[in-house]
Amino acid sequence: MEGPIPFGLGHCTVKDGALVPVARPLPLHHPEVFARVVSEFVEAGAVCYVAPPDASPHGWRIDGVDTLIPLDTEALKQVDTSLET
Repeated sequence: MEGPIPFGLGHCTVKDGALVPVARPLPLHHPEVFARVVSEFVEAGAVCYVAPPDASPHGWRIDGVDTLIPLDTEALKQVDTSLET
């Protein structure tokens, strides 16, 4: 998958295997809803990680369209660490 993906919330692109916003920050008042929208555009096994500046991070493994498995605390830490590099 390449190029911008149009979402009702903004625009994203895939860069180095990660979904990256290419527009203004997305309003993520409901991170799980965003993850469900993303699930329609990515392959099973993808990870959606949302880290609002004023809240705890959320993450899900996407097992299919509208099928989310919450990441446990350790998995969230691993994703967060991998984003720092």
